[in-house]
Amino acid sequence: METNLKLRMLAASTSLLMAAAIVVPVAAQGQVMDRATLVRGYAQFCATQGTQMPGAAGESDIKGDARLAAYCTCFAGKFADRALASLGKPRTAPFDMKKSVAEEYAMRNTCRAQMGLPKVVQTP
Repeated sequence: METNLKLRMLAASTSLLMAAAIVVPVAAQGQVMDRATLVRGYAQFCATQGTQMPGAAGESDIKGDARLAAYCTCFAGKFADRALASLGKPRTAPFDMKKSVAEEYAMRNTCRAQMGLPKVVQTP
């Protein structure tokens, strides 16, 4: 498997793990999902674990940047909204990894642009 594909798969699987790590325990306890709690959890993951992932798969290029926390909160909000919107909806089509990864790059780049940070380029 080529390196770029491995990084894309890592990014997508990390996002899915991040969602599962935060959403599943809350849902299993029968609690109502609180968007603010999800955003805090996602933002913390972004600022700590995301900065450890190299290249386009992570946020290592902005580790230590003063705008990292604001960027992570922005991205976390978009990520949480997408996760919450999908809950309880029957899947009408098979999961599309390419589409999911492209959506995440778009969310990341929207937030990076808002913070004046460099764009992440999705590798083919």
